[in-house]
Amino acid sequence: MEFQVAETVEELETQHAALKRRIAVLVEQGRDGESITSLIREAAELAGRIDSAKTERERAERAELRRKQDQARSMLPAVRDECLRQRELFLASYRAACIALGSYLDLKAQASELTGKGATGAFGPLPQDRNALRALEFSTPPADAVRAGLKPKIDADWRVSFPITPMDEQFKTR
Repeated sequence: MEFQVAETVEELETQHAALKRRIAVLVEQGRDGESITSLIREAAELAGRIDSAKTERERAERAELRRKQDQARSMLPAVRDECLRQRELFLASYRAACIALGSYLDLKAQASELTGKGATGAFGPLPQDRNALRALEFSTPPADAVRAGLKPKIDADWRVSFPITPMDEQFKTR
């Protein structure tokens, strides 16, 4: 509807401009006043139709804006609810990641200590024990491993990040 009204306004304005040119030519040629008067009346009628079409276009634009506003208002509660759900999911996952990192580092330290205790006095840990201990290290940085198949979210909040700090559960909450 909006495009149809806009086309109508443009078409009417084109017709109006052409009519004004015809009137100007007739005036220059000194034609009779009756034909010029009828064209002037036609131009005035066309100007009225242009005003009506512009008013209709503005009304249609306001109606479209109201429709978009209503649609945004109706979608907002669901988006807010999902945002809260995703925040809770993130916080639970973030907490779990911190605890898992803390547990991983504790177990890695324990494995290192046990490897040292099992070492022979003169030669140190056996090669297979050293290799098994090295296998516990991150072969690639964790951020690179996690990014496989993902891409950074570049928008207004692209700098938001959270470090994963090793943590131990002091009190079991679950």
